[in-house]
Amino acid sequence: APPAPPKGPPPPPPQPEVWRLQSKAALRRKCLERPHICAVALLDSYSDTLDADRAVLDDVLAEHAGATGAFTITWIDPIEQEAFMRPFGFGQIAASDLPRLMVLSDKRRFFNQYVGAFTADKINAYLHKLRRGGVKVQPLPDNVDLVASFADEKGAPAEPDDDADADAD
Repeated sequence: APPAPPKGPPPPPPQPEVWRLQSKAALRRKCLERPHICAVALLDSYSDTLDADRAVLDDVLAEHAGATGAFTITWIDPIEQEAFMRPFGFGQIAASDLPRLMVLSDKRRFFNQYVGAFTADKINAYLHKLRRGGVKVQPLPDNVDLVASFADEKGAPAEPDDDADADAD
């Protein structure tokens, strides 16, 4: 007999690049709706170190992302996303506080702040430990709506079906 077809929806396609989240639609589609835990780097988009910080994320993506990986690798400018950052305990973020990293899962309602050096080796070790259950995570409060608190940034690129998303709400 032929093998049974896999149950559930097909896995998402591999992540081709580190995604910057700049709109509610991007947050939903590229982070919250994917089956992976979403790693969100907090980067200053005006920093002289932005290219180096993004290169670290490229190395992390190469290690962890893809259809079989446990993580989606993204980044935001937290200064643009102050309301979104509040539930995660960051408070007022200054450019001097960056770069940082957190992980979150809307489906499993948890988050965690990574504390350590912003290097691929250290972040990869943290993500491996998290995946094995070796990192204590904090519950995401029930009253936190991640999409509602996310700001659509001026000049954000349009996401596919943005108009359809707006009509569906």
